[in-house]
Amino acid sequence: MQNCLVNELKRLKGSSKEAVENLDSFSEFKRYMHVTRKMQYELENIVDSAGRIDYKQLILVCGSVGDGKSHLISYEKNETTLLEGFILHNDATESFRPNQTSIETLNEVLKEFRDDNLENGSNVKVVLAINLGTLNNFIDSEVGKEYSRLREFVINKKIFEEYIGDTTFDKHSYFQYINFSDYHLYSLTEEATHIDSTYIVGLINRIVQEDNNNPFYKSYKSSCYNCNLQERCPVKHNYELLKYERVQKAIVNILAEAIIKDKIIVSTRSLLNFLYDILVHHLFSYEKFNLIPENEFLEVYVKAMMPNLLFEHGDLSYILNSIESLDPMNIRTSDVDDIIIKFNILHNIKPIFENYLEQCTYFEFLFSNDIDKISMYNKDFKRELLKLLIRGYRLIGKPGVLEVNDQYFNEYVKYLYYFNKGKKSGLKKLYDDIIEAIYKWNGKAEQQHANIITGKNQFSYKISQQIKVKACVDELVENEKNSIYKFMPYIKAKFMDESEKIIEEIRIDYSLFKLLCDVKNGYRPNVRDKNQFINFVNFIDKIYEFGSKNNKLVFTEKNRENARKFFLEENSFGFVFEEIDHEV
Repeated sequence: MQNCLVNELKRLKGSSKEAVENLDSFSEFKRYMHVTRKMQYELENIVDSAGRIDYKQLILVCGSVGDGKSHLISYEKNETTLLEGFILHNDATESFRPNQTSIETLNEVLKEFRDDNLENGSNVKVVLAINLGTLNNFIDSEVGKEYSRLREFVINKKIFEEYIGDTTFDKHSYFQYINFSDYHLYSLTEEATHIDSTYIVGLINRIVQEDNNNPFYKSYKSSCYNCNLQERCPVKHNYELLKYERVQKAIVNILAEAIIKDKIIVSTRSLLNFLYDILVHHLFSYEKFNLIPENEFLEVYVKAMMPNLLFEHGDLSYILNSIESLDPMNIRTSDVDDIIIKFNILHNIKPIFENYLEQCTYFEFLFSNDIDKISMYNKDFKRELLKLLIRGYRLIGKPGVLEVNDQYFNEYVKYLYYFNKGKKSGLKKLYDDIIEAIYKWNGKAEQQHANIITGKNQFSYKISQQIKVKACVDELVENEKNSIYKFMPYIKAKFMDESEKIIEEIRIDYSLFKLLCDVKNGYRPNVRDKNQFINFVNFIDKIYEFGSKNNKLVFTEKNRENARKFFLEENSFGFVFEEIDHEV
């Protein structure tokens, strides 16, 4: 079989044997791929402190499937002396007997931490890598009743909630924890258009750095330069493109946008699989590419280039499925339309690529062919080139008219940073906009009034009530961090009534934020919107209880230039219904 870079890259796939973690072994490949993260320092501090005290300790390393818990513990066990004397257990892969359930296994592992054994003088130290679902099942089980102190710890620390708790070592407790779910693949900064991720970039560099310890680079040098496909291999060219810092930053921003907009959870395992998918077309093999007829090769090659792999294969993984919705081909502006028209009219295509894209050495093989002539009689091929141009701009575009900034997204990321930093002044406009959207949820009304839906749609009059809604940000405490690694993935906004006695809160994710911005700008939510955002509908109902509807309503004529207004008000003698003087 032909030696090929692809064979080495397959180690990134989720189906490879390298994806399976084992606490007792740490392969040379995993050692090389290890990238230090913030949670490593946190875990090391907890373990170091636990090892110094003379009573038992249980350290819960919590998180989701594939997020690196087992990898980190295996690294510490096999590459350092930190875990010497600790009992290690991975709930996902280890059991003592084939027919034993996970709960039965955990009961054996944790027997020293049962309520009746907790203060027996033992000095045992246990590090347990456990998925949040398994931990929840255990403490809620019949066996879990014997671990009420552990259950109390888990509940008090809000481990199952989206909550950033204090995980510093507590010398007065038998239990410690670190929650990988508190960390994210990217960090938040005040510069909303730039999302940083030392971890993603670190993993990418493990793959592409020019280092003789790098198995991928060694394969690239030994295989690619001795291959008769080297001048026209899309995998080789994609690998070379991934070396550019500009491309790495673009991939970080695309991933972060998908995570924030669609709330997908990207584990280290799925991230590595994603990197494979944007380097290697799922149908690629050396043998197949050698057999493609010359007149068909170029079109197949273009489809296997990174920009097209990134945005056109949502069926391969949930990450690519989410990224497909960000396809630049779906974002149309007048400037983009002008370039598309220009591209379709002109026969000389190469200058268009050179005018709008950088690192055009990536297109060297493409331009070595007469793409102008081919695209004249092959419209499908020209369409593929257009997609390559528009999508390629997201990775290596020159500043200019094809640059499309998602203003909603940039604003949301900025507010997300301010919320997690506790910067009240940065959130003022957000709260003002949400309050305006609250007033306009059922259509435009008078200032500080909100329309009320009263069953059947009214065509002649709209009914409104006065509401005074105030922002509540007293709980926010500003921290000094400029880059935030542990954070809530949504904004928790609180509002209170005029008396400041009733407080209601709502979680604002990106989708709801975008809807509220549209409402503020005049959009009227439809039934589908209200079904999708039922939590906000319930929140609105509670906020509307702040209003005057129980003692005063305003009726306004619809669709008239000089609309008449009336009020219905309850007083000590009954109800009063009068027209409101326009002069008042």
